[in-house]
Amino acid sequence: MKKLILFICCIIAAVSCNLNGSYYAENVAEIVTIQSGKLVRDNGNALTVVQESGVTVASLNEGERYYLIFDILKQYYDEQGYAVNEIRLKSATPVEIIVPAMASESEEITACDPVLFDFNWLGPKFLDMGLVIYTDPKSNCAHNLFARYSLDETGSVLTLYLYHDGNNENPAYMAEKDLVTKGRIISIPMDRWENLKELRLSCDRLTWDGESGCYKVTRITSSTAGNVE
Repeated sequence: MKKLILFICCIIAAVSCNLNGSYYAENVAEIVTIQSGKLVRDNGNALTVVQESGVTVASLNEGERYYLIFDILKQYYDEQGYAVNEIRLKSATPVEIIVPAMASESEEITACDPVLFDFNWLGPKFLDMGLVIYTDPKSNCAHNLFARYSLDETGSVLTLYLYHDGNNENPAYMAEKDLVTKGRIISIPMDRWENLKELRLSCDRLTWDGESGCYKVTRITSSTAGNVE
């Protein structure tokens, strides 16, 4: 799959370099998969954990994805020319993997609760999203997230439809003071699709209606081509 960029996400880190080429960065964020007990990036390289603070590699589950926060203590290149990052692991949040089913005209989907975006990262293997959702602390709603997809006739334009089933627990239907927000991090596998020229993401967003003076839920589609509908 050709590399596409959906959104630009800036990670703020404190970085310093000295004359001998060493590198240091604080509070770096990245999503990895646990493979054979290693923190493997989506490019296939593994992070080298030399310090653990608050979480241990041994506590992470094999085969699962995690959103990491870590400090890079040292960076150098091995004999094969690959970058080696020695890190201090600080936190690891489980990532939900959502595999989209093909969209069907006969399927009636009533889930239309909004999501807010903390970040979007698109790589060759996954579309990673940091989401924020509204919830009612008095409710036991599961707040399920699921996705569907469709391809155009050429097979080069992919549309992902993200849905949030939140029982109308959002400011369009409830007083905002009665709600709390929670973070969710999801990964959608992308390597099943090849030769994509455009990716579209359709989801429900919270918008402000100036005429009524109230929030409303609006389905918005964003595209790597820069179009927003």
